Amino acid sequence: MEETVTEFARRTLSNGLRILVEHRPTALSVGVGFFVRTGARDEVPQIAGVSHFLEHMAFKTTKKRDALAVSRELDRMGARANAYTSWERTVFYAQVLPEFARDAVALLGEMIDPAFLEEDFSVEKKVILEEIEMYNDRPEFMLFETMLEKRYGSHPLGIRILGTRESIGPLSVEQMREYHAARYRCGNVVLAVAGAARIEEVAEWASEITLPEGGVARPTPSVPPPEERFFEIERPEDKTCHFVRAFPGPPSSNIKERFLAQIVSILFGDSEGSRLFWALVFPGIVETLDVGTLSFTEDGIFYIGFSALPENVQKSVEILGNEWRKLAEEGFSKEEWDRAKTKFSTRTILGSESILGRMGSIGGDELEGLPYHSLAEELAIIDSLTMEEAREFIRRTNTPLIEGRIGPK
Repeated sequence: MEETVTEFARRTLSNGLRILVEHRPTALSVGVGFFVRTGARDEVPQIAGVSHFLEHMAFKTTKKRDALAVSRELDRMGARANAYTSWERTVFYAQVLPEFARDAVALLGEMIDPAFLEEDFSVEKKVILEEIEMYNDRPEFMLFETMLEKRYGSHPLGIRILGTRESIGPLSVEQMREYHAARYRCGNVVLAVAGAARIEEVAEWASEITLPEGGVARPTPSVPPPEERFFEIERPEDKTCHFVRAFPGPPSSNIKERFLAQIVSILFGDSEGSRLFWALVFPGIVETLDVGTLSFTEDGIFYIGFSALPENVQKSVEILGNEWRKLAEEGFSKEEWDRAKTKFSTRTILGSESILGRMGSIGGDELEGLPYHSLAEELAIIDSLTMEEAREFIRRTNTPLIEGRIGPK
């Protein structure tokens, strides 16, 4: 395969801001992203949800312009812009034409240092509380959040990204300012750029970022075993039940194990052609199926979830268990392995064709302390993975950590 990336460069400014640029000569756009190494795990329960709330505040008044002006500037550039918060990062990004790349860096740099006006805070707090209620009405979301809470307990990874009504309700704008001052520092931020841009110009644009210098340490305490292995949430008003079973998974620092886990998830539970597709989805026993991984700094989860009518839940759990047992004890065919690897390679290539996809990949890896991997290097890692390594991963992952269900009795 011909390598389309002709240049990757990394530079750290004197204030600690790290800049990554993957220049692609054929690109017709630029993806710009500020990756802040802060998320739900960096909060305490009393202010749970502040990282996500702060993400919302970035689209309000900055120190240079009001929320309407922010919106109009994005519109002027024709930007495809958004942000997201996870357990370990908050990311603000935009995709623009090359002539607007400098303006995009400047605007996003403003947005991550908002003015924190009381009126903006009050309005957005109502939005956040409504969002919490909305997600509480989604059983699959409640199940997943509860699974993580039960799995991690008092460990930082057990904190909900959205927070709760009890944490967001009394949260003050001053508490948010203090959190921002502690976490939004140049040494805790990565500026990742992909597409039609070069390191020299991006470094010049980024020199105007006004965040304070310095970084911040992140504790990574050991992960205790879950205190309980099963939980159940009754929702008599629901028509379907949702079930999840979680196994140990790879940490984010181990790219080879992460790729193995994703290939196994495709082989076992992909939306088409997998073991569970033929055993559960195709016969109509379950309505939805979700198999995947979550990777964190010091831990990971490999999970299997489905939704089904109440009368089909027990049968589905038994089939799931039998199929996983067969996979662990009897293995899989070379045809299955090759098919799953091809699917994963294809998805990796298709994702790399997206400027935002490459921006997200290089920015995320930098936050995790991983070295830069070009598309060709990622494909080489995938190609090097063997059936025996996958079988060993399945054997290590064989004992469930926790499982739960939500829905009618």
